[in-house]
Amino acid sequence: MDTYIQMAMVIKLSILRRNSNPNFTYEHIENVMYKEIWKNKKPSLINEAINDIMKLTAEQIVMFLSKQAIIEGKSKRIDEFTDLLGGKENG
Repeated sequence: MDTYIQMAMVIKLSILRRNSNPNFTYEHIENVMYKEIWKNKKPSLINEAINDIMKLTAEQIVMFLSKQAIIEGKSKRIDEFTDLLGGKENG
């Protein structure tokens, strides 16, 4: 079943790259599916899993990545953002 899920994700990635954002990666799709869509339970039937993958939108990926950035940012110190804020790098 995992092989079919991987193939569906590769196909969806190709579609999303062509129609939405060429910078999306396989890892983005995989993370959204396993950490968001299937967080509580992975579908037991292959057709359900493939339907979930094919329903995935670029907006869902961007929302997930935004949430991840916020979560990761909460654990960093302010001086770790100086390069983004126009300050000098430490080191």
